[in-house]
Amino acid sequence: MTVELQRISFDNLVSVLRATCTLKAGDSAPELVSWCSGAAEGLAEHGDSLLRGSSTWDDVKQAAAALSTSACLRPAARALADAERLPRSAEGIRTVLRELACENLTRALGRMAPLAGHSLEPPALAAAQGRTGGETGGNAELSHVAVLDNIATYHREHERFHTVYKYERAVELAREANRLKVVADVWLALDKPASSHPGTDFDQPAFRSAGCDDLNALSAIASIGILFMEGQGEPAEIRTLKAKLGALGNGSARAGEWLAGMMAAAWSRESVLLGEKFADAARPRYRTIATNWIGSLETMLLGRLLVLAVDKLTAIDFTPGAIRAAPQQAGEKLILAARIIEQAARAEAIGGVELSGNDECWTSYREQLRRV
Repeated sequence: MTVELQRISFDNLVSVLRATCTLKAGDSAPELVSWCSGAAEGLAEHGDSLLRGSSTWDDVKQAAAALSTSACLRPAARALADAERLPRSAEGIRTVLRELACENLTRALGRMAPLAGHSLEPPALAAAQGRTGGETGGNAELSHVAVLDNIATYHREHERFHTVYKYERAVELAREANRLKVVADVWLALDKPASSHPGTDFDQPAFRSAGCDDLNALSAIASIGILFMEGQGEPAEIRTLKAKLGALGNGSARAGEWLAGMMAAAWSRESVLLGEKFADAARPRYRTIATNWIGSLETMLLGRLLVLAVDKLTAIDFTPGAIRAAPQQAGEKLILAARIIEQAARAEAIGGVELSGNDECWTSYREQLRRV
């Protein structure tokens, strides 16, 4: 079959999904492999170029969409490439791999929706294959089935923990974003109250703890904890938030990079299943690998978003005098930081939902291994 795919776009992704879904087991479609590999690389480059200290909210949304779509396309490209390398007589396992590609192309469609109407040049094919390719051959043999079962047994339980952890972290990040939005709304309001203590010298230690009538959300302080005081600078709650987000961001970036390496090893190790006899075991196992591969790359994205949010917060002068000098500007900057944290929360929530689907796959895979 032939599909003309010269650009990276939402419409072309739709065409690739349709073409993949209609492939027969014996068909060859190297152009689909090339497009998925090139699109994964091109979207990653595009996303990387948009995530920077000066990013606007539109930049962040596009970057997150591009990087998340790229994450979904990588296992799709790898599955299609593996199907191409197998003999055409291996109809069962080729079908399994192409079904896996379709599932991840469908995921990619949802992620790429914010980029509808955009079109990118694909990168050089060699460069794209260097990032998304890799040999199928692995180290596992049938004698290692007991080890494969061990991995499935322990990692199913581990992922049960991380599914809940992702949900909890998504809630935590959404809550932090809302705290900042409550404060920003006060600064952006047109009816801010004037200070009711014009004659007080707040530089004196005795009065430094007085609350700022025009900068605080009085009715929300008990819930959000953020308190601006006349004789103080940046609230302690803001400093704590920046430290927490920075640590979480850097830790997530490292964890995602580690997990991506583990999934690359798993894809090769489990390649003993890429045969007709083990197609039923390969289907659930490779779904878990694809989900975790996508999750690893999106965990790296999560880390970058949180580090960027910290950069945006650090660029705000939180002293009362500075905020009063330009409340609109300060409020808009704070809203931007909150939106970025909120984007990270959404990514983490989606990651938790997708990871939860692995539980059924791990269970099915273990049942198939016992039959082997």
